[in-house]
Amino acid sequence: MTIAAEQPKYVQLAARLRESIRSGELKAGDRLPSYTEMYREFGATTATVQRVCHLLEQENLIERRSGSGIYVAETTRTLTGNIGILGKADFRAHAGSFFSHLAFGVQAAAEERGQQLVWLHKGEDCENFDNVDGLLLSGHPTYVNQRIAHTKPVHMPCVSMFITAEGMNSVVVDDYSAAKIATRHLLDLGHQHIACLMLDGKHTPQIPSSRIAGYQDALQEAGITPDARWLTRPHYPDLARPRSITQQQSMLEWGRQEMQNWLKAGWRDLGCTAILAQNDHIAIGIMQVLQEEGINVPHQVSVMGFDGTELCDHTTPRLSSMQLPLDQIGIRAVNLLVDQINSRQPGEELVVLSGRLRPGASTAPVPSS
Repeated sequence: MTIAAEQPKYVQLAARLRESIRSGELKAGDRLPSYTEMYREFGATTATVQRVCHLLEQENLIERRSGSGIYVAETTRTLTGNIGILGKADFRAHAGSFFSHLAFGVQAAAEERGQQLVWLHKGEDCENFDNVDGLLLSGHPTYVNQRIAHTKPVHMPCVSMFITAEGMNSVVVDDYSAAKIATRHLLDLGHQHIACLMLDGKHTPQIPSSRIAGYQDALQEAGITPDARWLTRPHYPDLARPRSITQQQSMLEWGRQEMQNWLKAGWRDLGCTAILAQNDHIAIGIMQVLQEEGINVPHQVSVMGFDGTELCDHTTPRLSSMQLPLDQIGIRAVNLLVDQINSRQPGEELVVLSGRLRPGASTAPVPSS
């Protein structure tokens, strides 16, 4: 930008900084150079710099923070009353009960707080933040959450559901304790050789890792050293854009395939009388394959899942599972987000919710020898 030479020094410098702010070269939250740094860079006296700052403050372009410095101010904007949702899967379109419970919690809390929900995208590369006041992140892997945190407007609040994310509020399940409860349930039934099938994929690595740790610690606390062969963590493929119930069907089929692979690799030689699965759909796939192979569930092998929705009541035998507080995750996440929007204060609160045992008929006392 060309500045007329006859303009006062403070006007020239203010124009230069104003253009940097409006062009996005200096973003909201960026710290401006100190008086000394501006003197060195622009040859401006302290009095000139003070006049520059006074002028830009009047225009609401900068703000002073006591003891910290001068920063580019957040652009004042009228709240829209909209909450943006970014999710790995579009739970509006899912018929599966996992997503319906989560959606119920989100929608109920949003309605109570007078908010509209806006689905921003179904992938990872087309965010549009213009018409929302805050963001709910649902099940993104950590690296995606980090990228969103860097690409969203600086002061736009975010809440991550299911995954703990740095620099924002998070609402998660205590997966470690849930896995311990599930494993102890099997231990209380007399099982000592307990297998575990968890995902190995880039989607949500925190979740299976926490559950594996809980499973292993529960065994060790019971005086059982787990055999490394009891745990399998096959790679789960990245489903590009799951729609409807495709993801659940794929999980079930994946569980079937991995149980078939395990049988071929010597499952029977392990002597396991119980198995803990990543989720209910995988557990159902495991049960189907075991029964097809003539292995009775639960009298020869007990099967335990995670999620604990009404899906468990539609299996034979009725599936034992850890019931996750899916609706409460949605409710707490929305309330955290709206509170942060209204207060305009950053937050990094971690809310951890507990699961509970949902016993069924797929687990039973260890068979007598």
